[in-house]
Amino acid sequence: MKKVRIHLSGREGLAYRRAPVSFGVPFADGEVEAGVPVGLTGANGRAMPVQTQCLATWKSDRKHLKWLLVDTQADVLEDGARDVFLEIPAAEPPP
Repeated sequence: MKKVRIHLSGREGLAYRRAPVSFGVPFADGEVEAGVPVGLTGANGRAMPVQTQCLATWKSDRKHLKWLLVDTQADVLEDGARDVFLEIPAAEPPP
């Protein structure tokens, strides 16, 4: 499983509760296959609600992700920061 750390931030001194958050994640050519089930967890490992959409692929065969759009709801504490983790299953080895 590949984990990508995402650092969320907001205005310091202001807490955000279940705030809608959208962000894009770039990937190198061949790094992540399109259509794999991507998850999102907090630092505590608890699953978060997530919706993803492939925005671009590297080639016309649409096999590997180039940009992934991620939408979620997150809490950001009054210190203005929080880390979440995008979890991507390991690629299956070729037969």
